[in-house]
Amino acid sequence: MRFHNQMQKYIRNTPSYLHIVKNYFNYAIIDHIAHRSFDYEPLIRRYEKCGFKVQDAKYTFPSINVEGTWLKHEKNNSVYRIFVSQYMKPTDYVIQSYKDYKRVQVENDYVAWTLLHRFDINHIAIVTDNIHDLVSKLKKDTVVQLNDPSDPIKISADGKLLQASTVADKIEYQFPNGEVEEVPYAFVEFVQRIDGREGFESDNARQIMKSTNANVGIDKNRF
Repeated sequence: MRFHNQMQKYIRNTPSYLHIVKNYFNYAIIDHIAHRSFDYEPLIRRYEKCGFKVQDAKYTFPSINVEGTWLKHEKNNSVYRIFVSQYMKPTDYVIQSYKDYKRVQVENDYVAWTLLHRFDINHIAIVTDNIHDLVSKLKKDTVVQLNDPSDPIKISADGKLLQASTVADKIEYQFPNGEVEEVPYAFVEFVQRIDGREGFESDNARQIMKSTNANVGIDKNRF
């Protein structure tokens, strides 16, 4: 799928994004766009053709057997970053039904999401200058739901990368056996970088990844 089509699909299926942009940002700047995969090399090659370059950084998530890296545009520092991740073990999971999905999701939510949505945009992160103020406002929002609401802001070890996210919006998904059920799709992240902090942080990202937990996805009918 072409990137433009992926963006349109993300916006169409993630109403939280437009709700947040409309109500909390005069002008939303994208910090990064993230993808999940079972092999991120095709994603990397696609973005390299658009002028992005892989950075010398790896992020590991041993508990779910996932590895990540990121790309930055070589000539334009104002362009958003790209974060890509991949499941590192051979994939022998098969999802034919909603029951199969729930079984895989309990074992590894990352795998369950990726089997359904493949290379789709997993989330878009928006730049904020004051994440504490933004999160305080979002806690009062009756439409969106914050991931880990009791402790939504994740802070890097150096204190210069602050991140938070919403719970993923749900979409109706038709399984191969014909069942149609709601499953988590994509979410919105918020990022504050201090003193030009670049890159990402494994501990932060590990918590952000929990935004697609199937037990708490947001129903689009709330919009």
